[in-house]
Amino acid sequence: MGRENGSSNNSILSFDFTTEAFGTMSVPDVYHIDNNSYLMMLALLNEKIACMVSLGFSLGKVPWHFEVWVLNEYGVKESWTKLYTIVLEYHFFPCGVFVNGKIVWWKRGSVTGEPMLCLWDPIAQE
Repeated sequence: MGRENGSSNNSILSFDFTTEAFGTMSVPDVYHIDNNSYLMMLALLNEKIACMVSLGFSLGKVPWHFEVWVLNEYGVKESWTKLYTIVLEYHFFPCGVFVNGKIVWWKRGSVTGEPMLCLWDPIAQE
């Protein structure tokens, strides 16, 4: 992911090995939420490009929330679909997604400051 010069919009940079050409794709439109205080991470979820968005981290707001979006049609911005919105009491950062769809997050422990890993199951919603 990155931004073009002079642009405030994030994009996914792609490379077509057949044509040896670079291209860009849009990410989900979350810029209007929480005054741009978000983090994004790309992953593969059910064989689709997924964008995991962590919102509210720099504003000190509670609860924070975390969204999972998937791209249903490659290269079509309008095909981004929000699968989940997860409301959290603490801020977690997305780390990755397992093949079974479970999401791994990390956060700093509130007492010791040590990193903590958490697992979220979208089917069980826990």
